[in-house]
Amino acid sequence: MNFYTQQHKHYCGIDLPARAMYVCLLDQHGTKLVHKNLPTTPDAFLRVIAPYREDLVVGVECMFTWYWLADFCSKEGIAFVLGHALDMKAIQGGKAKNDKIEAQKIAVLLRGGMMPQAYVYPAEMRATRDLLRRRCHLARKRAELLAHIHNTNSQYHLPRLGSGSPTKPTGKLWLSIFLIPVSARRSRSTFPSSITMTNCWVRSNSISRAVPKPMMSRVSLGCSQSLGLARCWRWSCSTRFRTAPGFRGCKILSRIVGW
Repeated sequence: MNFYTQQHKHYCGIDLPARAMYVCLLDQHGTKLVHKNLPTTPDAFLRVIAPYREDLVVGVECMFTWYWLADFCSKEGIAFVLGHALDMKAIQGGKAKNDKIEAQKIAVLLRGGMMPQAYVYPAEMRATRDLLRRRCHLARKRAELLAHIHNTNSQYHLPRLGSGSPTKPTGKLWLSIFLIPVSARRSRSTFPSSITMTNCWVRSNSISRAVPKPMMSRVSLGCSQSLGLARCWRWSCSTRFRTAPGFRGCKILSRIVGW
């Protein structure tokens, strides 16, 4: 774990759901200065921290809503710490858990130098990473739909269907001989259309247009549908890990992605 150990005059812990946030402000002696619920807007947050802006640090757990707060703190020149969610749970686990308690625990971890840090992804690269995540999700859904058809075929002990996709001519051929009982035919007719729709989503999430041409020319894979995924990993991660501490080179990344 990489802990945040810098000392400050004021410590702000925030539990950050989507539409409201609980803010807890402590001074260097541990005295509670603010502990209240606020709407998740920059103006409301700025009004609360205004009297304590001097040497202030803000900490928040690494959930899916932290982008705007990190950008706001960077713009205002406020120190920002992104807490590693899994490591924080291991340190501060307890029976009682709500937004009010979590905000105070984050502030206490900051003050005590026990806040495990997560990587604050650069703002200009977040859209690429999020696009990759959406595409991976859709690709997994497509695989689940294909596996359902194969599993149903095996369930009724029918001849092997082969490796064709239901969205290709060969795949439509084996679907036409996919004879199963009437009770299961509805799912057979529904899943190919779902797979077709998912394929469209996966292709639309390929980010060829977002990748610089020099980087695109270095990637050569046989499967065109995997190309956008590989390009995204190559472009985004090589830039990030060039400066990330503790990264031992792109060989590790190549083993993970399978280059």
